[in-house]
Amino acid sequence: MPPIPRGFAVLPLAMLILGLTACGAFQSPTLEVGPEQLQLDSNFPVKEIAISNAGGAYSVLRWSVSSDSPLIHFSPSRGEVRAGGSAEVIRVSVDFSSLEQGDVAAATVWIESNGGDAELQVGFLMDSTRACAANMEEPKSVEAGQLSASPIAGAFVPGEVLVGYRRPEGEFSGLSARLALEAQAGMVRADHELRLLSTSAAAGFERVATEDPPATAKRLAADPRVEFAHPNYYVRPLTLPNDPCYFDQWNIQGFGLPEAWEHSGLTSSDDGDPDSRGSSGSGSDVVVAIIDTGVDVDHEDLRNKTLQGIDLRDRDDDPRPGAPSHASAHGTHVAGIALAEGNNGVGVAGVAYGPRVRLLPVKIFDDSGMQATTADLADAMLWAAGISVHGLPRNPHPADIINMSVGAGSNRVPALERAAERARLAGALLLAAAGNNSSTNGQHGVQAPANAPAVIAVGSVDESLTRSSFSDWGEFAPTVDIMAPGGYGSASCLRVRSTVPWNNYGCMAGTSMAAPFAAGVAALILSREPGLDPQELTDRLLGTAYFDPTTMNSDEYGSGVLCADRAVSGSLGRRSLPCGAH
Repeated sequence: MPPIPRGFAVLPLAMLILGLTACGAFQSPTLEVGPEQLQLDSNFPVKEIAISNAGGAYSVLRWSVSSDSPLIHFSPSRGEVRAGGSAEVIRVSVDFSSLEQGDVAAATVWIESNGGDAELQVGFLMDSTRACAANMEEPKSVEAGQLSASPIAGAFVPGEVLVGYRRPEGEFSGLSARLALEAQAGMVRADHELRLLSTSAAAGFERVATEDPPATAKRLAADPRVEFAHPNYYVRPLTLPNDPCYFDQWNIQGFGLPEAWEHSGLTSSDDGDPDSRGSSGSGSDVVVAIIDTGVDVDHEDLRNKTLQGIDLRDRDDDPRPGAPSHASAHGTHVAGIALAEGNNGVGVAGVAYGPRVRLLPVKIFDDSGMQATTADLADAMLWAAGISVHGLPRNPHPADIINMSVGAGSNRVPALERAAERARLAGALLLAAAGNNSSTNGQHGVQAPANAPAVIAVGSVDESLTRSSFSDWGEFAPTVDIMAPGGYGSASCLRVRSTVPWNNYGCMAGTSMAAPFAAGVAALILSREPGLDPQELTDRLLGTAYFDPTTMNSDEYGSGVLCADRAVSGSLGRRSLPCGAH
């Protein structure tokens, strides 16, 4: 799970361990506090609570108030109330200057007195807008008319072929050379029964009509008088998703991802059907399971891609998270990085944003997003992979890829390792976040389940491609396999922007954000090459990573930084080149 960013409370709103110690009594004062819970947002960041003394006559209640969040302020913070006197009104306010839209902060407030102690939960939501306009930097310019240099096979004008001719043998120059070339072109058209449509004198080719462009082009290419022949391919803009938050997603704009979208066909359709974008052509969907704190399946950027999931904690079919908090929002944020619907004019774009990469939400945490067990995590892996789990209905949509942005400490956990091995044998590729407790010497290694042999351990890099300071690694213990963007970059919120519950968008950082990036890239590969097995997918991801031996080492970086473009296109053996360089 991601580290708590600066400005967040240590504990989330919905699950708090609340313990206070009585300080004795003085003439039997009794503490009364109301209300029991405060909900604040950016429109109303200030509220009041009242402290009363319900004790015996002449008793004096002495109190003080504190919280576990530096963002929560009180005025006054201490005082005394006599029995029968008016209640003390405390002004509670939130300093949200360090928060970004969509951030959720929470705190436990302790009120200690000589007449008893009490606790109060304070929750704060920094409201977000769908358009991300309120807290975005100026959009970066996109050069209009930028064209693709590698057209998709089959995307050509029906009935047309472009033909270039070789210069005829002999001594020709000037006008005689042009006339000789035209005469040779005429003979070629006659021999192959072609009709001239137009001539491009400047480019030196003709556009001719034919019933079967691929077959005609192949036949013409074998003619020694022809220099080249190919269908009249459509030229497509290198389109970027029209999602309003796209330009605030530094992790999505880099790491070779826009080029990977071109290779995968996400930005075009082979058959002209816009609903087929992202299809591998096989007609089958790629299923990505997100095992986490739950996913807001009604979110505007996720609902059209979501399959029926499950809640392993409650053993029911409702995988949605509990009340909004930083922790409970985690799974929705992770899902959006990998799979948020793209090019829909709403919110953000996920790595695998096309309609035929589907989301399978698997909830293993309680509603607070704070408590889960290794037993439930093991069952979640098996269920997601389509393996029968006692007491649960069989998953009708076995996952091709399983993402686990969760951690169970740095010790090896055999139960998780066995479950991961079974899920991999069933055909699922498993990825997990490395962990966010990095020490300088890498003594402890990555966390479980990332340290399982059958799981790809994903660490985090910042936009600069350097290891994020929090990202776990191991020098004398299991370490990362690959690195992906999950840390800090040039976005307006400095972290990774993605979906959070209630149609909001927020920012988090951590290896939890890096793992779904890798899962999304794996989904893009499968959407293009549906026959690959988990080992072939692993080899593709690791074998195409960028590794600079002058700035990186295998202990901290594993195979290097994931390059989506090379991973999707299968360009092996070019690891010294940065992502996007060809």
